[in-house]
Amino acid sequence: MLKNYNSLKLLALILIFSFSSCDNKKSSVNYTQSGKNTKNDQQLTHWITSSSGIRHNFKCRWFQNSKGRMCYPDAGRACKKCGG
Repeated sequence: MLKNYNSLKLLALILIFSFSSCDNKKSSVNYTQSGKNTKNDQQLTHWITSSSGIRHNFKCRWFQNSKGRMCYPDAGRACKKCGG
């Protein structure tokens, strides 16, 4: 029991120090030589259907309603109905 208590105590200290080292500043935007945002700055905001490779936005009836995964706005082909 004492071993589990020491493990929990150590875990609590690690969590406290990891949160205390976080700052509340917004991250700076990384630009490539062309001046455009890098892929790391984009969000996974669209849904791509696995079988067809078609990208859907949140307004589409197929968004998270088909077998697929979240993707970047420029992945795959755009859906003809929602514009992807």
